[in-house]
Amino acid sequence: MRRERPPSESPVTSRPQKKMWRNSVPSSSVCYDSLAHWPEIVDERQRCKFCAKYAYTFVKCLKCNMHLCLAKGKNCFKTYNSNA
Repeated sequence: MRRERPPSESPVTSRPQKKMWRNSVPSSSVCYDSLAHWPEIVDERQRCKFCAKYAYTFVKCLKCNMHLCLAKGKNCFKTYNSNA
């Protein structure tokens, strides 16, 4: 014999949606001006915002505030900041 759950006294509420944090992308005039873009090595490793979705990097552009690859075989830092 199966028993049914007694009705709850409070109305059923849906779960609140999680907030998705997204870094704001700077305007193209800031990213592509070729002035004062300096790489910074940070402690937190994140995905490169320019290339493949599985590439992780410790390098971040100080002006754009974006993580970009900067290595011998791959230089997303230069490519991203010099696109017109």
